[in-house]
Amino acid sequence: MLASNCRFRVYLVVRGKVTRGVGKASRFVTENLYKRLFLDILGCEPYPGTLNVQISDELVVRAYKTIIEELGPCMIYTPRDTRYGRIHLLEALVYGIIPGIIVIPERGVHDYSRTLEIVACRRIRDIAESLNSLVYVVVGCGLIRCWYFWSRAILSLKSSGL
Repeated sequence: MLASNCRFRVYLVVRGKVTRGVGKASRFVTENLYKRLFLDILGCEPYPGTLNVQISDELVVRAYKTIIEELGPCMIYTPRDTRYGRIHLLEALVYGIIPGIIVIPERGVHDYSRTLEIVACRRIRDIAESLNSLVYVVVGCGLIRCWYFWSRAILSLKSSGL
């Protein structure tokens, strides 16, 4: 079951560095239960893995922690299969243009107040590593819907010759 708490809001722009995960995300992302969820939200099949971004600025860490604890997620997904835990979801635009989902599992291994775990349709790590592993992420709600609207509008303008 998916519960949504979403109106358009931008919470925070985060700058962080790529960090290695524990290698379990590919199993999680490709699990049919979650894969369908990501497909519905992102509009495409998710890349089988996540990008982990470590937040180093203490002020941003505190702001992000406040978002998680007080403002809450955009969506909460509770799977019917009790072997899997609930996940809290925030929307993200990586580098301001790549739509993604920040996943905060209730049964996780990271310090999720310091680490963004991002699911996207493509492998972002290569782009990040070409930019010295620095990642900029816009965190909020309603971002993906807005991104799709503007990308379609721009494509239609280009195709009309404007």
